[in-house]
Amino acid sequence: MTKSVKPILGISKCLEFDNCRYDGKIIGNDFVRKLKSHVDFIPVCPEMGIGLGSPRQPIRLVRIKGKKNLYQPSTDENLTQKMEDFSNKFFEDLEEIDGFILKHSSPTCGVRNVRLYHKIGKQVGFDQTVGMFTELLSKRFPYLVIEDEARLRNSVLKDSFLTRVFTMARLRNSLSSKDETIQFFKDNEMLFMCYDKNSSKKLMDLLSSKPEELEEKDKIIQLVYNLLNRIPNSDSLFGTYQYILSMFYDRLTIPEKDYFNATMSGFSAGNVMPSEISTLLYSCALRFDVKSILSQTIFEPYPKELVQNNSERREYSLLKI
Repeated sequence: MTKSVKPILGISKCLEFDNCRYDGKIIGNDFVRKLKSHVDFIPVCPEMGIGLGSPRQPIRLVRIKGKKNLYQPSTDENLTQKMEDFSNKFFEDLEEIDGFILKHSSPTCGVRNVRLYHKIGKQVGFDQTVGMFTELLSKRFPYLVIEDEARLRNSVLKDSFLTRVFTMARLRNSLSSKDETIQFFKDNEMLFMCYDKNSSKKLMDLLSSKPEELEEKDKIIQLVYNLLNRIPNSDSLFGTYQYILSMFYDRLTIPEKDYFNATMSGFSAGNVMPSEISTLLYSCALRFDVKSILSQTIFEPYPKELVQNNSERREYSLLKI
């Protein structure tokens, strides 16, 4: 099975960590609570970071002279420079980071659908944008896995988030040596195949034909991030499962082959969950001692305690900030 790793995640401090919400409250979150024993959290409240208290008067994003500004109507204060200064200092102090969970709809931490008012005033129209801290974060760390706590209520997006942050954390830990990085790609070969067979091959070719490029860590991080930055569809999952099955299919009995074929057909029809296929494949890999398969992260990309069974098969989009 996969090696144990603890991702380093930034998080809006109001989510389970401190009474720092604008209304002076803390926001309970079962998912974050469960994550605490599996990741190292770095809590932050950008609004408290620039000197605003809790509770505090509302702030909003306002377009001033064509640019996004952080503004507090009650004090008529423009907080843009303070937020930029705080954010840059916070980012400089981050030695390592794998992902971020942010408070949705916040003018600082929101990742989508944050109101950007057309001008200063009470009754004015607005567009939608991302929070100021989040925008600065994504510019500083373009290959960071970012989600908000509202989207993470969806089990498909939650599974994607966990897979990405744990994989990126394993990659970060492996980049200390060429041998460990090569092993990382070997262990994740089947997982990567679920996302894009051609991209996975490109990564493996990079390692086998040009090992000196392992020194280009940013390039490797970019390749893996881009590869994982979508939801695998059922066709790519089916192809990967078939590939794994082919490694020991001839050693199965006729009834076992029939059962596998029926199960795979059920998966294609949407009646069998991916976890059922994975369990069958892993049990056969154990039975036949196929070590190259047993080490694959596809069977456990993140700790089992965080697994949430899900039968949804629709397509989902990841965030693009």
